[in-house]
Amino acid sequence: MTTQNDWQTALSTSYEQLNNYLVLHVPQLIGALFLILLGWLIAWVCSKLTLTTVKLISRMWQKVVRELAVTGVAEIKASHAAVISKTVFWVVMLFFMAAATSSPGLDFFSSWLNTLLGYVPQLLATVFIVMAGYLLGNIVGVMAESAAEASVFS
Repeated sequence: MTTQNDWQTALSTSYEQLNNYLVLHVPQLIGALFLILLGWLIAWVCSKLTLTTVKLISRMWQKVVRELAVTGVAEIKASHAAVISKTVFWVVMLFFMAAATSSPGLDFFSSWLNTLLGYVPQLLATVFIVMAGYLLGNIVGVMAESAAEASVFS
């Protein structure tokens, strides 16, 4: 009979510990899930806004190129706009994943994500500088080519 009581006590204690653990952590997990869903929604909206903005800039750029009658100038293709849009989506999702992982106490993963996200501003600045240099180089190249064609060097 003592063995049965020991087993019953052990199972009862284990069940109580599991129940206490669930009561303590389920709200945190629900909060983390809510953060991820909210992050997905905000990331999706940011992605669509970015895609629309990049396409608008592309149309404006093509209009300027047509008005100036310039040939050989770089254009923003739909695939480039899609890549930029998806990049924005995943950067926003990473921010929300970092917040969601710190909620239930996954501090190691959260600190790793925060370190990773610390490099995002430097990466964005690098991409911006490279893009600006590429566009400026195209513009200067077209101007030099037009000047050479307009000159009377034979």
